[in-house]
Amino acid sequence: MTLRIASLMLAAMFVAGQPAHAVAQMSRVSGQVIEDGTNTPVADARVFVVLDDQRAAPDGSPQETSSDRNGLYRFDTLPPGRYRVAAQKDGFAPAMDPSTMRMVEVEAGQVLEDVTVSLRRGGAFAGHVLDPQGQPIANIGVTALLKRLNQNDQPAAALTPLGAPLLMPSGQGETNDLGEFRIFGLSPANI
Repeated sequence: MTLRIASLMLAAMFVAGQPAHAVAQMSRVSGQVIEDGTNTPVADARVFVVLDDQRAAPDGSPQETSSDRNGLYRFDTLPPGRYRVAAQKDGFAPAMDPSTMRMVEVEAGQVLEDVTVSLRRGGAFAGHVLDPQGQPIANIGVTALLKRLNQNDQPAAALTPLGAPLLMPSGQGETNDLGEFRIFGLSPANI
């Protein structure tokens, strides 16, 4: 019992000994994830924030949380800075272009509420993979490639220095026993 009381006293002294500005430095950002076009709340979306200068968390990953059944999310411990806020969920197009992500800036101790993040339903396509004899090929990986676009939604330079087009993987799947595949959650673009 004496050890427990001593431990509690030590913990209380440690917290009390922290400078007030260390606690006040953190900011809070909260809001809702909605479906683009319908404003329907999106539950169980992965919501993340990335510092605008591309620095990540000490472990290399952005801070993240999940939206609740009403699409609400909250970050309680953000250091001051400019952040890009985005969300992901299966069946919705991923946020591929940082310029389309929601930008917020928070000062030390600031509380930002009602930061809405919208998700757009993703597209899908399906097909078959057949061998030269027309027989289905099972367990073959299929990748959808997205032509890279510049800021004006125009194709980037048509070719790389080696002459290959600038393409970026944007979805993948695998054929079943009938050679069929379906790739979903694709951004509306030239695939």
